[in-house]
Amino acid sequence: MELVVQGQGIFLVVFCKAYLLFCLTVVLSCRLGNGLGVLALYYTTAKYYLNEYEMDQYLAGQQWVNPVIAAGLSGMLYKCTSGPKTMVLAGAVGALGMSAWVAADGFFFSKTSIRSSRGRRLPA
Repeated sequence: MELVVQGQGIFLVVFCKAYLLFCLTVVLSCRLGNGLGVLALYYTTAKYYLNEYEMDQYLAGQQWVNPVIAAGLSGMLYKCTSGPKTMVLAGAVGALGMSAWVAADGFFFSKTSIRSSRGRRLPA
């Protein structure tokens, strides 16, 4: 009789831990998904208006300027209610992250590379 009670207790502990992990995952995934969705909307809107006003033409036609500025603006807009220091930090993180992405994209998928834009090898 004692083994059955201990077995049920272990089952109950495992079930409670699994349920807690599930609830935590659902809450965190919802917050993360909503945050990424908002950032995506901010970024696409900023990039659209930067392309519309041809901001890259003011800086000698560099194509990497618009995504970097859009990422910085979207980070700043996302954290604008947290204060000016946090807002500038978020903008810097966004701009640096997009700068790294643009640099990696130019390095791995440049026009002089032997790979096409989709990553497949071009015929020789």
